[in-house]
Amino acid sequence: GYSWVCQGIDFHDPESVTIVTYCWWYFIVRIVDFADTIFFLLRKKYSHISFLHVVHHTLVVWNGWLFITFGADGQGIMGVSINSFIHIVMYSYYFLAALGPSVQKYLWWKRYITRMQIIQFAVFIGFVCVPLFKDCGYPRTLTYLAAAQCFFFLVLFINFYIHTYMRSKRGEVHFFCGNYEAASKATVPCENSANGKVTDSGTVTSGVLNGNGVKRREAKMRSH
Repeated sequence: GYSWVCQGIDFHDPESVTIVTYCWWYFIVRIVDFADTIFFLLRKKYSHISFLHVVHHTLVVWNGWLFITFGADGQGIMGVSINSFIHIVMYSYYFLAALGPSVQKYLWWKRYITRMQIIQFAVFIGFVCVPLFKDCGYPRTLTYLAAAQCFFFLVLFINFYIHTYMRSKRGEVHFFCGNYEAASKATVPCENSANGKVTDSGTVTSGVLNGNGVKRREAKMRSH
């Protein structure tokens, strides 16, 4: 059976071979995740392709191949299971959002998806580091790699959450403006955003306003 404390790798176990097969399907799905980036490019929605978006999808595919090739079974399988569940919830949200305004008004729980992602990284950092203190046959190299990746994503998603759901309420322009998970939470539309703040009167300060070909250090935001 699977150990919830420390699980090594045993590819001679028939059940482990089955797990590896499922992991390869998981890996293929993560490659398909790149499709949304391709659609953004084809539709020229470049503002939707953010640093978090690109780095997240790229590292998951690259490191996913490493883990499936050298350590699909073992300690890392719990992270794959939790991540699969969160992606089911996330893509269910996007499916419902695509149904139109009549459904979108009920989708108030978007921020909680990001919270789930943050929690999973925090939990998995602690779990994946167990083999560093308890020898259960899981490669230490993969342990260091998994912990580093989770910590990196944890920082990115916390930063994303702060700028999307907290600072935007105070009138600050969204730092990750354009990320496909940011949606409409940013105070200023991405195509008219600036590297500054928006005052109550609608003045953009300490930044450049890009809209309709106009660039200036200070400009009035016009409502449409």
